[in-house]
Amino acid sequence: MLQFSVLVETMRREGYEFEVPRPNVEYRFVGEKMEPIERLECIIFIEFNNNVSHGLEMRKAELENVEYYDTYLKQIWLMPSQSLVGLNDLILNLTRGKGTFSRRFYDYLSYKGDLMKCINGSMISNENGISMLYSMFHLKDRGDFYPRENNGL
Repeated sequence: MLQFSVLVETMRREGYEFEVPRPNVEYRFVGEKMEPIERLECIIFIEFNNNVSHGLEMRKAELENVEYYDTYLKQIWLMPSQSLVGLNDLILNLTRGKGTFSRRFYDYLSYKGDLMKCINGSMISNENGISMLYSMFHLKDRGDFYPRENNGL
């Protein structure tokens, strides 16, 4: 994933215009809908425990184990793969840059339901110009637009 994001950023800086969709999760159907579950290991300072726990529970994570040390703790969570999109930024924000985590595939378990949609963020134009209906049509599912068609940006 990191290599792909580096390629996308390099191409964007070279002037290419393209759209990259959100990553998709591969589900299995064995009598019921099954989704991939990841085992997430977080190492955080104790003072950030409540914030991180709340943030991960909002992403349908289930706490499996906690180990306390002097000033920090290690949490092990089981969470759906669909919850991992944007997780790095969440952990860094909630721990003020002092938290680390690693993840690996665990198993396919029963589907836990859809996640909440993103409630914040923004789309920013990197150049001045006029908004075009074609471009706006392909980006409409990513957020709300304040400028309308043929308005200056």
